[in-house]
Amino acid sequence: MEHPKKVIIVVVNWDAKNVLEECLHSYKKIDYSNYDVIVVDNGSKDGSQQMVKTLFPEFTVIELGKNYGVAEGQNVGIRHALEMGFDYLFISNNDVMCNENMLKELLHCMESDPSIGIASPLVYYYDAPEIIQLGGAMIDWDHATTSLLYNGQKDTEFPACLDIDYHGFLLISHNTIIRTGLYDPEYFAYWEDVDFCVRVKKLGLRIVCLKNAKVWHKVSFTTRRITGFFEYYMTRNRMYFMKKYSTDARFFKFYFYLFSYDIGHTVYVHLVKHKSAKLLFCYFKGFLNGLILCARSVKYQPFKG
Repeated sequence: MEHPKKVIIVVVNWDAKNVLEECLHSYKKIDYSNYDVIVVDNGSKDGSQQMVKTLFPEFTVIELGKNYGVAEGQNVGIRHALEMGFDYLFISNNDVMCNENMLKELLHCMESDPSIGIASPLVYYYDAPEIIQLGGAMIDWDHATTSLLYNGQKDTEFPACLDIDYHGFLLISHNTIIRTGLYDPEYFAYWEDVDFCVRVKKLGLRIVCLKNAKVWHKVSFTTRRITGFFEYYMTRNRMYFMKKYSTDARFFKFYFYLFSYDIGHTVYVHLVKHKSAKLLFCYFKGFLNGLILCARSVKYQPFKG
């Protein structure tokens, strides 16, 4: 009988002890015999590290001295996983719960079709457990935005396996990690998952979302606690992403869109509709730093390491 494939789950955490505990209890109940969990803690001050050591001694905790961001936190976990050895890696948020057969469903998909580079679960809202939050997403390359597939719908019309552009929760093989490289730490948070998935697709591999692999997500539990965090990093990082991956013509078209529509629309939303000068300031700060980052960045080159 063939030995089951080794899976390592990487979970990045920052000051979210209570949701992390619920997440790890969920992973502890997974119906699969050969998996480990690595928790990378980004300098939490709420006792997250001790909680994991006390309640989940079978899991590995990597304690970082400060918050290195989502992308680099995931990289720390991946590097440690590479030292431990694995067949597949699952990248997870700390604010999710999964069904017991999630890994089995994802692994069966990956093992049965070599054209698939990433298999991802169907994501439901934690507070509305029958409503889809994310069935994968597609990239709008003209405006540097993404659209969440089947968002707000029930899963009755969702296919068994759906081809997508990207997903934040993903199962990926050791071989594909080696060929793709790690997450780009320049993003810190937001768009790092899009960037990573684009590189996987550039290898000629598919990314799919599976109906029978399910997670329930407390959306943006960590990042929404910081006013302006979303506005700053989403603005900065979408500009950086376009600089890395778009053609010169498409990049020019994107900049035209920014200056002709996006700035004015954002001013209206934050200043007139929401009456929040702070959010508008964070947007413009992200815009300025995005320009600086694009000026010193180069186009994407295939990973050679």
